[in-house]
Amino acid sequence: MSNKKLIICDDDEGYCNSLKRIFSTEGWSLVYTETLDDLKQDLVKNNKEYFAVILDIKGLIDNKQSVENSGFIGTALTFLDKNYPEIPRAILSAEMADFGDIQKYHPEEKVFQKSRDGQDALKSLLKYYQEFAEIYKIRSRQPELYNSFEKGYLLDMTKSKLDNLLKHIYGLEIMKPAHLFNQCREILEDVFTALNNKSDSYLPNEFFTGKKLNFNNCIRFLNGQDVTLQNYRSRVFQRVKIIPDFIGSAMYMVHNNSGEGLHTGDLKPSNFTEMTTIYACLDCLRWFKNFMDSKDPFKD
Repeated sequence: MSNKKLIICDDDEGYCNSLKRIFSTEGWSLVYTETLDDLKQDLVKNNKEYFAVILDIKGLIDNKQSVENSGFIGTALTFLDKNYPEIPRAILSAEMADFGDIQKYHPEEKVFQKSRDGQDALKSLLKYYQEFAEIYKIRSRQPELYNSFEKGYLLDMTKSKLDNLLKHIYGLEIMKPAHLFNQCREILEDVFTALNNKSDSYLPNEFFTGKKLNFNNCIRFLNGQDVTLQNYRSRVFQRVKIIPDFIGSAMYMVHNNSGEGLHTGDLKPSNFTEMTTIYACLDCLRWFKNFMDSKDPFKD
């Protein structure tokens, strides 16, 4: 990746200059701002240049202040969440008490102490941020879709598949049709597996054989339709329709378009079919997240 610039907000200019020298060995350029107001003004003009933001826990909110403000970090995080969620950040702490407080009240944030070990750990994280900067930008455009991973509804292995679909949508990495349709199908299979893992009443165990599942039976069951299982004497009935009609249609679209042999040779679909299949898959993901939210904490 060509972007090698970071920005820091910390009123300790001497410390920031030392970081500049350390980061220069990685080929990174560190831009220094003293106050949150300075940071805001710079980001308005140059936000696309930075692959990460570094914040001190205590700092100056504006140029009128001469003493560090304990409310600095909360104000700064709120501003970044609202205006620049696509830029990942890291937080630096000089004191153990502050380090503990930020981990308690902002457990999702990455916090490092201003020590040699802390700086080494920070550099490792920043290398990761630089490598995956485009992914962070993509994820910030569709935060609702990624909420299922934050809440533990879906495993992280599904996240990379979703990344691939969004990179295709935004033109960053174009997938071949076979890969594209397979990714859509695998995501929906992961959704079905997650529903079954959470409750056999959402999708019965009989629909799953090892790592394989019966795609059509899963959709019919969620749609409130009878399902007759081969080698079973009885029928499985879904008394309550779980999915709305448009989600049922979306699931069948993914199922049909990802069928073996339907995306090669003379049967290769157009870009329109590719994109509608992706959006159908994303609609299913959104429904899944909302459904799981409605069942949390799964008292049924």
